[in-house]
Amino acid sequence: MKIFTVTVAGPERFDGEAPYTWVVEATDMASATNKALAYHALSEDRPLHDLEIVPLHTFEGPPPENCGYHWNDLRPLPGSAPNGRSNGAATTRFGRSTPNGDHRARAYFL
Repeated sequence: MKIFTVTVAGPERFDGEAPYTWVVEATDMASATNKALAYHALSEDRPLHDLEIVPLHTFEGPPPENCGYHWNDLRPLPGSAPNGRSNGAATTRFGRSTPNGDHRARAYFL
């Protein structure tokens, strides 16, 4: 499995809010974007047609150490179930704190 960073924008983008960034494990980019979209849609109670991937902030690998934005880690926790599944909850991490502590990717607007 590879690590991917996937940024998803919902309808909040029309109000000037930043998108959400998810870090997932997947075999390829298509699987990674599907996993992030599905989790985002379910956790934010949004229909898939309201969501879009932000291609400039979606890539193979984790966010850089000093990325300047918060991201949500959907990778399995160490010592999780033998099948590698997490407990279903995202862990918020960041490369560097943003001014207001928001967990969404502020780098999208830089």
